[in-house]
Amino acid sequence: MPELLVSFAAKHQCEQIDDYYNRPGPVLAPFVFGVAKGSSEKSAAFWCKRKKDDGSYVSVLMFMLVDKNWTIHKSGELEWINGASGLSLYSIEEPFMGFQKLKDIHQANMPKDKSFEGRGVSSSYDGTEETFVMHNGEWWVRQLH
Repeated sequence: MPELLVSFAAKHQCEQIDDYYNRPGPVLAPFVFGVAKGSSEKSAAFWCKRKKDDGSYVSVLMFMLVDKNWTIHKSGELEWINGASGLSLYSIEEPFMGFQKLKDIHQANMPKDKSFEGRGVSSSYDGTEETFVMHNGEWWVRQLH
């Protein structure tokens, strides 16, 4: 990963996934720039790993934003059980069908009449894809297999 993202992750108790590319087939990068609207160098999303109290690691999708004064901020993060996959931007201009609220993934579905415009982040590898979006301050995910 670029040094900017590695050092940013370290400041937030997260580290680069060293063995990320040790898997078969084509693998997209574990980071993507241009998540927020505006110039691509002012925002990024990336995977890192964080050590838990029991010594195991959890994958963390972290979001970085650079403000107008070029100060770097963490604009969000989420822990994900399925592990890190290649990241790409996802432009949303469609109904929010198939998305579920991350904190209540087995219960809450986005109503079919709701729509969302903006950008999300897709994480994909080997025929699986998870798309993450922030809506009204809550994380939503759509999983495709």
